[in-house]
Amino acid sequence: DAFRVNVIHARQQVRSPVTNIARTSFFHIKRSTLWLAAVTKQNVNAAMVFEFLLKFVEVMQNYFGKLSEENVKNNFVLIYELLDEIVDFGYPQNTDTGVLKTFITQQGVKSASKEEQ
Repeated sequence: DAFRVNVIHARQQVRSPVTNIARTSFFHIKRSTLWLAAVTKQNVNAAMVFEFLLKFVEVMQNYFGKLSEENVKNNFVLIYELLDEIVDFGYPQNTDTGVLKTFITQQGVKSASKEEQ
């Protein structure tokens, strides 16, 4: 809730992709209207966190196309499976789409956007 109040609904433009709120670090990126965030209370490698977030966006786009709120809702189970396969005990493992498709054969649900209709 602190992230939503202090970053997403902030009155001022948030300039930094890293926000510290009450000893918790929020690493975030925004793609179209979606915010992807990684949260930690420990000192972590920021470059690794952002690389993971960007690779995860790429993996999701490879599975179900454009990243949108509707696609995330329609593919929630797939996203959960992807995260389960990609992250072990909080550490990123394998984000290669080719390898992931051998383990997760489920196809993503691609929904038509308003511009495509």
